[in-house]
Amino acid sequence: MSVAILIRTTCTRCGQQKAPADFDASKNAVSGRRSVCKVCKADLARAYAATDTGRAVNVRAKAKYRSTEHGRVHELAHHRAYRQTPAGREAFRRAEKKRDPVKVSARKQVQYAVRSGRLERQPCSVCQALGAHGHHEDYGRPLEVTWLCTGCHARLHREARRAC
Repeated sequence: MSVAILIRTTCTRCGQQKAPADFDASKNAVSGRRSVCKVCKADLARAYAATDTGRAVNVRAKAKYRSTEHGRVHELAHHRAYRQTPAGREAFRRAEKKRDPVKVSARKQVQYAVRSGRLERQPCSVCQALGAHGHHEDYGRPLEVTWLCTGCHARLHREARRAC
């Protein structure tokens, strides 16, 4: 018959006795465990993150992570997922409105003109596909649009970006 020995360790911050599993591992400590329990360590980390120094360190760490390939891929996936949520769509709409109000106004004028019947939605001017989008060459003339399907519209913008 074996006897189990219950080993308890005292946290140096809160003073409570806890099981060794409640402490992170440490190569430097004689016991092989940190002297502060996981709960206290999390509280300390939260308090530090709320300070100006902690925020600055966090900003630098995020920037460093985003500069790596893995960080860029992760950030892009996160943004795409967020844009699919109602909150993400609303945030993007607000940001776009603030960034380029003339463009937003031109799009709204086309939407209203199509709804009211002053402007008729046409098939794609390149491939004749239905369900085309209105493309503005000049946002100063909001009702002068070229009707392009999603694929042709994307191709036009890719070619314009390459030309720059």
